[in-house]
This record gives sequence, C-alpha cells and structure tokens, in this order.
Amino acid sequence: MTDRAKLVLAGFVKLSSDDQAEVIDELNRYIQARGTIKKSIQEGFEREAGRVCLGPVTQGCPCCGR
Repeated sequence: MTDRAKLVLAGFVKLSSDDQAEVIDELNRYIQARGTIKKSIQEGFEREAGRVCLGPVTQGCPCCGR
C-alpha cells in the first residue's frame, strides 16, 4: 500500500460509523459512474478538498490526527 493510500485509510478509520458509511456510499457512486458523470464527481471532490482546515496547530489535522 502506498503512503498516500495509508494516509487516506488512517483518516477513514478515525471517522464515525455514520461518516464511514457516507464515504463508502460516495466511493461506490464514483466507482460506478461513467464518463462525464465520473469527471463531474471528481471535480466536486477536488473542490471540497481545496478547502483546507488550518485550525489550531495544537489540535492537528482533523482527518489524520497529525
């Protein structure tokens, strides 16, 4: 497993069960999508990922805990 995949998995396991279920649903929707729909979903994810949380340094990353 790559370091990037490990980082995503580390963030995923720290989510609540409800949040994990939402992530799984979205991943399945993305995997099953075709062509332009898949591209549209990807662009939406990228827009959301562009919002970086720079909260207090002492709390670390809300995704991975670093």
